[in-house]
Amino acid sequence: MTVVYCAGLYLRWITGQLFGDSWWLLALADTFALYLYAPLLVLAPIALLTRRRSALLAVFAGATLFFAQYGALLIPIPLRAQSAGINALRVMTFNIPFPYYGSDEQALIDHILAQNADVVFTQELTPRGVDALLRGLRPTYPYIASELSGLPHEGKLVFSKYPLRPDQVIEETTRGRTSQVVIATIDGQEVVLVNMHPT
Repeated sequence: MTVVYCAGLYLRWITGQLFGDSWWLLALADTFALYLYAPLLVLAPIALLTRRRSALLAVFAGATLFFAQYGALLIPIPLRAQSAGINALRVMTFNIPFPYYGSDEQALIDHILAQNADVVFTQELTPRGVDALLRGLRPTYPYIASELSGLPHEGKLVFSKYPLRPDQVIEETTRGRTSQVVIATIDGQEVVLVNMHPT
């Protein structure tokens, strides 16, 4: 059973690498990918107690895959003291199909504006959502960069209070999905910003 479970973890990972989330079932599995590793917390002690070589190897393989995917997220990043004279940059990301069915566009725009971010990343925009956000946010955020070349309804916009220039578009491992790279000029310094789909 442990071997079959761990083989399933690798099968999900391989199909995700090959096909991304282009199929709804893969997209659903990707949404809950982290939780698919939860059974390892139970299977690892059982494998240790029973000392079955196949179960131990399977748990080790599953744990290796987990740490390969999520290990970097478990390493704390030391906080550095803020340099004198350099202000913090307030960034917001808004990842929601916009506008989604039945949504109040103005309420969502008001919510974004209420965060008072210096830079706003948006993803999963429909053509109508792009138009609505441009109308609603342009007065507050005069600098805008767009990336509309990915999957349908995968439009991305970066809104900024600081000057922006597009830098590059990166193809992600998910087929047809892209990341948008822009460079902001803040207090005379160039800062690289990446707008990407979080999953």
